[in-house]
Amino acid sequence: GFKSDIYRRVRNSNEFKQWREKIFKRDNYICQECYVKGTSLQPHHIKTYSKYPQLAFNVNNGITLCKRCHGKTLKKEEQFEEYFEAKIQAKLSSQYTPQLIIPKMTIS
Repeated sequence: GFKSDIYRRVRNSNEFKQWREKIFKRDNYICQECYVKGTSLQPHHIKTYSKYPQLAFNVNNGITLCKRCHGKTLKKEEQFEEYFEAKIQAKLSSQYTPQLIIPKMTIS
């Protein structure tokens, strides 16, 4: 139907492909639920595209899931919103924390 045509066009767009790749890279090509690496990965919109089209290509509204874990969210997306948002926020806050080790200066 009409809705599926829109979703198909979005998924085939360059913007979607770039969004998906940014999410996969940020998440190191690992499912953020079961931590399997590189196997049938799918990008998941944390806030659904149908309700939040303005967030469709916002990287912070996406998370990498494997096909099995993604399937568990179907028809229950809203139940997972806060959970996945918290995972992304934790990842972002730790990702951007400087990991510098500054040697102590010795004064002689």
